Amino acid sequence: MGVIESLCAGTPVLGAAIGGIPELIDDESGMTFESGDKQSLQDAVRAMWDKEFDRPAIQSRSIVAFSPDAYYSRLMDIYGRV
Repeated sequence: MGVIESLCAGTPVLGAAIGGIPELIDDESGMTFESGDKQSLQDAVRAMWDKEFDRPAIQSRSIVAFSPDAYYSRLMDIYGRV
């Protein structure tokens, strides 16, 4: 939930490339690094520092993407396939 909450607040996210985290972050909203790889984390922190993010756009896209209505719609799509 931390990734989603950050994105909905317009904050770019640097997350480990494990589990579902990479599915939540795109090039416009943040970056990922290889979990357990210090160099990967260091490189990603530097890249994030140097990159300009459109925070209002991150926020508006995320609020729509993670809204209760969007979640419900995706969930019903999944159940519809069963």
